[in-house]
Amino acid sequence: MPDSLAAPAKAGLLDASNQSAVPWRILVVEDDPTVAATLREGLTKLPNCHAITAANGEQALACLKQARFDLLITDYRMPVMDGIALITIVRQVYPHLPVIMITGYGEMLDRATIDRLSIQAVLNKPVKLLTIREVTLAALKKVTHKST
Repeated sequence: MPDSLAAPAKAGLLDASNQSAVPWRILVVEDDPTVAATLREGLTKLPNCHAITAANGEQALACLKQARFDLLITDYRMPVMDGIALITIVRQVYPHLPVIMITGYGEMLDRATIDRLSIQAVLNKPVKLLTIREVTLAALKKVTHKST
């Protein structure tokens, strides 16, 4: 079951001093509940960021229909719908949504697929939370530059 999808996303600032900014909304798609909770908590601690989780690609698509997100972080191998199938659909409906993939199967991804689906980064598990935070902030800064 996805987390609450209350407020729609707007371009927020990556400045911790600006507490009134509408937070960046990050959708994390991960089938392992422990990993999903760790990512959600770790990313929500970033300045002006709010992370919501979905357990698979189908749940993620339902979340995307209900609310706007500024970044999608997805696992590669999941039941119901894997990360590649999810990103393929996302690219058709939300072509400018930045995507980061986290996987324990990075050797199965070829460069052509990564480029074709415009995946900003592929992080191999196990990945440190600090690395995920850094890559997330870099992806969100690119969104800021496009909207200003």
